Amino acid sequence: MRVTAHSDALPEPIRLLESFLEGAGTSVVRAAFQYSFFVDPQRVRERTPYFPERARMSREHYPKGDRGDVRQWNGSEVHLGDNTSAQQAWRKYTGRPIARGTGYGVRHIWGYPWDPFAFTAGWNLCYMPFWLGMLTEDQHPYPALVRAIQQASFDLYFRDDPVCERPPYVTDPGVDLTAPLDDDAIRILRPEAKVRSLVQNR
Repeated sequence: MRVTAHSDALPEPIRLLESFLEGAGTSVVRAAFQYSFFVDPQRVRERTPYFPERARMSREHYPKGDRGDVRQWNGSEVHLGDNTSAQQAWRKYTGRPIARGTGYGVRHIWGYPWDPFAFTAGWNLCYMPFWLGMLTEDQHPYPALVRAIQQASFDLYFRDDPVCERPPYVTDPGVDLTAPLDDDAIRILRPEAKVRSLVQNR
């Protein structure tokens, strides 16, 4: 076994991912859209948010609020929790269970999980692999991916036939998705097709 010591600056993981994907003939944005899924706009139009009385805990917006606590948001009571309610909303919208242990997770496209109007709203949810979803988080964002995912959400849910009243923080990013997607489609997740076995009566 060969061992070597490293004393230089650490390589930047996001730049490494970017270069590996580009070397494979794709990009971070295109790879994200190939393996990310959105809610059917019609399902969102039927009900959004899914759980209007739920919000995620937030030290800034609900100081000292813990899981199960009840707080006020714009004059209404909300029950605080972790991401469980958003995951439940995803299951209700898509008819799919959360695929535990597979590396997928529910992400909030526009953020604002402390806002009960956004926390379990289908227009704010995307199902992404962890290794891509982390690039949409505030801690280490990949700006081109954040804007592209938000553009897809805006186009799907608000551009022509809005699924609900558009909140002020949801705006058109102005991104042309034609080039980064290279004719790939935006994927809507629907219930898994069940294969029916044919039984012949003899």
